[in-house]
Amino acid sequence: MKIHILISIQFQNLAAANLNIKSMNKESLVINRAYCPVCRSKERSILISIKHDSPEFLNFIKFERFYGKSFYDSYYNGPSSELLFEIAECKACNLLYLTEVLNDYGMGLLYNEWLDKELLKPYYANMPYSLYEETMLRVFKKRFRKKDEVNLLDFGAGYGNFCRIATKFGFNTHAFDLSADKNEHMNNMGVTIFTRTSVHCAERMVATSSSHALLWCSAQRTLG
Repeated sequence: MKIHILISIQFQNLAAANLNIKSMNKESLVINRAYCPVCRSKERSILISIKHDSPEFLNFIKFERFYGKSFYDSYYNGPSSELLFEIAECKACNLLYLTEVLNDYGMGLLYNEWLDKELLKPYYANMPYSLYEETMLRVFKKRFRKKDEVNLLDFGAGYGNFCRIATKFGFNTHAFDLSADKNEHMNNMGVTIFTRTSVHCAERMVATSSSHALLWCSAQRTLG
């Protein structure tokens, strides 16, 4: 009997393409949310609305130390500065959500181009061992100790820090991340790497389950 633990961390799928920065427009990068993504109500209050080209927002994104030259080229010479940082509160269910988010293509640019892998890799290499993640895996191991095999999917796996610990605990570990560089980094970890969309990953895992799937959600600690 197989139990599948889906570690859902963030984001949608994509493989980034290389388009000329100046040929892109805002519509090629974002999805505009006209309604609440949970209850689909259109009734909302706008709590904050800032254009990306405002001095306040530029000062804010400078705190993101992993943005590389490609991001700033897009910001100063392309459509990135035209984007809108806007938070709305749904009047029906009180969810706080962004009204404008990156689409699949934009997400691919973020994780494959804009975030500089030469800056990210040293950060991950020096990341301290996570006792929290070890404790969580011990709980999973104890809970499913009578099962023949436990499949675990880390969705948004980064450079595989969590996956490395999971394999040592004996989990049949799968990983998914938007970044080709991060997937390449995980190649020798004994991890099965998914390169399809997140939906296909989940469907593939659940379809082979002879019992049920457990979904565990956590906030992603990495930036982006």
